Amino acid sequence: MNNFFDKKTDVVSKVHNERKSTIRKTNTSDIVYAGPEEEFFYKDTDEVVRESDPIGMDIWVGGSKIFDSDDYKNLECELVLFENIYWKPNYD
Repeated sequence: MNNFFDKKTDVVSKVHNERKSTIRKTNTSDIVYAGPEEEFFYKDTDEVVRESDPIGMDIWVGGSKIFDSDDYKNLECELVLFENIYWKPNYD
């Protein structure tokens, strides 16, 4: 019986360590903040996210982040919103 719980604890520990590693690799310059337009909202309250509050992160995809290589040309920046944020632009 202890073997089952030991394996479960190992899995939880591994996931926790992977999350910590991801956070450590994040630069503060990757964090994106709301601007003056009312286009980002909190999912639970539908209230607008105030200007300068964090809304998500810029994630570089497709290639490597080594800017002196040819892979630089294949990079794209994708805005990944935090789980509690949604985007609803007002095109009026």
